[in-house]
Amino acid sequence: MNPRRLALALSCLLLATLVLALLAWRLDRPPVARAAEPSPQRVEGSADGAEEAEAVAVLRAWDDRRTRAWAAADVAGLGRLYTADSRTGRNDRAMLQEYADRGLRVPGLRMQLLAVDVQSRSSRRLELLVTDRLAGGVAVGHGVRVRLPTDRASTRLVTLVRAVGEWRVAEVQAPAATRTASTSRSWKR
Repeated sequence: MNPRRLALALSCLLLATLVLALLAWRLDRPPVARAAEPSPQRVEGSADGAEEAEAVAVLRAWDDRRTRAWAAADVAGLGRLYTADSRTGRNDRAMLQEYADRGLRVPGLRMQLLAVDVQSRSSRRLELLVTDRLAGGVAVGHGVRVRLPTDRASTRLVTLVRAVGEWRVAEVQAPAATRTASTSRSWKR
């Protein structure tokens, strides 16, 4: 076989493996960046619209910082978005490090925010039930440019804590069975 064709075939195989790994990892990962979509609308009966709007703004600002870290393959910068003991943060950094080790970065990574339900809120802790989906991103490197596929919507409980004047993600996990969106204040698109 022609060495150039073999190299191309191996590159395609590697890239396909990376995309599949990202998709598999994404299904068990927190939401990370925001998409350009209409602002979520207030659900009737919500007790405090200002609180929900602030929670959505916190999440979007965090997502923007994460998007910039992935675009620059900035593993250290990504780490600063999470608390030191965050399992989710370790997983996110490890995935970005795998991309960086292969000479890849992911500009345009964005999440489409579908719903945000405030579960609890204090001055130092914020728990949000978030429904979103991967809506964009491109893995790029030397001679490589692959658009990431859009995934299905998923719902996760995102816990943020205020540390050093910034909101950081402590953990992202599957929601507890006892929590329901009908008992919380909610914003939805």
